[in-house]
Amino acid sequence: MGKDNLKKDIIFISILVVFLLFTITKSYSQFISRHMYWDGFIKFSILATMGELLSERINSKVWKKTQGLIWRIGIWGVFGSLVALMFTIFSEGVIGAQKKGLLVGNNSLFTAFFTSIIMNTTSGPVMMGLQRIGTTYIDLRYKKNRTSFKEVIEIIDWTSFICFEVFTTIPLIWIPANTLTFLMSEKYRILIAALLSMILGLILTLGKMKQKTMKV
Repeated sequence: MGKDNLKKDIIFISILVVFLLFTITKSYSQFISRHMYWDGFIKFSILATMGELLSERINSKVWKKTQGLIWRIGIWGVFGSLVALMFTIFSEGVIGAQKKGLLVGNNSLFTAFFTSIIMNTTSGPVMMGLQRIGTTYIDLRYKKNRTSFKEVIEIIDWTSFICFEVFTTIPLIWIPANTLTFLMSEKYRILIAALLSMILGLILTLGKMKQKTMKV
């Protein structure tokens, strides 16, 4: 089992490295310049899903297929397309507001900071909530074979969502991280955002494992 896991670890890392290198090639850069939505879909569907698989690997100590994997890939892909749209809307909107004197600063740092804080405090919680609803629906669907939207809403721990994901991760993680993201070249922003989603998933997994250990 140990050798099998090590082999799969190497395969996972190899796929991740190859994909990251592919996304910075000239051919892919030319593709995303014409297909923004597909860029977000591809990067998030692959990287965020790989993050979920890696989180499960860390949590259970073995590699195993996540339930509803295809549906999860689809949800992350749609999420990535929306992120690509939001990045454009908010970055261009902030620049326009600065030109009209509605926001202070005329340098890249101020622009990146305002873009990050406005995006994360408005569309951020909505998109995070929709993503939580989608993954919860998949979990229930595979456990019970059938479920309802009402059941999905009722089973989600909204207190934890608001207190931790919204009031903790947004100001402490997402606003600073996305400020750095918006300081990057536009062609790398979606890639950085997808990697951040992957890393955050690992942080949450390690946090849950630490809590379990402390309880024991």
